[in-house]
Amino acid sequence: MIDIDKVKETWVKGQAESSFDDWKDVLAILREHFFSQVEDMNEKEFKEYLEYELGYEEDIINDMFEEASQ
Repeated sequence: MIDIDKVKETWVKGQAESSFDDWKDVLAILREHFFSQVEDMNEKEFKEYLEYELGYEEDIINDMFEEASQ
């Protein structure tokens, strides 16, 4: 009897490995993934997320916002 889960896993592994042949596609997927995590946050929520959830230092966060305002 065929182990369908094993066949699926083999297919998924092949798809994942071959996806790195085109870095632009991989970057587009990653950008969309990360943006979807924060797109509904306002400025305060986003700063808190960066600091408290991800551990960014306040100086780094301030630098990010400063660069974006230039």
